[in-house]
Amino acid sequence: MVGAALATRISNPFALVFFAVVSHFVIDMIPHHDYDINPLKKKFYKIFIDGAIAAASLWYFIAPMPFEQQALCALGGFFGIFPDGLWMLHRLFGWKFLGPYVNFHYKLHWLLIRDNNKAHPAIGFATQAIAVVLSFYALSPLFL
Repeated sequence: MVGAALATRISNPFALVFFAVVSHFVIDMIPHHDYDINPLKKKFYKIFIDGAIAAASLWYFIAPMPFEQQALCALGGFFGIFPDGLWMLHRLFGWKFLGPYVNFHYKLHWLLIRDNNKAHPAIGFATQAIAVVLSFYALSPLFL
């Protein structure tokens, strides 16, 4: 959602892609709670449902926008989640060439949390809720 929200302020698609990817890593550094998806292949439905809800929410906000703005929001949304997509490809298919990237992603993900690599669920929910609400606000007609 944050990558899509960036599209309300960044009209250059190349800059948008860059900042959407960077925003993913910055947000990953903020303490949050990840749900358990191990084993990944058996719990893929959680990721699918999460993605479907995000896509439907995004569509709700961008549907009234002009096509060019919709395309930018979709581009920002896609590249905002792209780093997790690479992680998932590594987990699903064991692509070893993604190993260094996954290690980098993991280090950034837990940069601010050292205690068992997990945030308290209440903190995690609060930080994620704030990010979603701010993204929805940025995508809403009131903000544009």
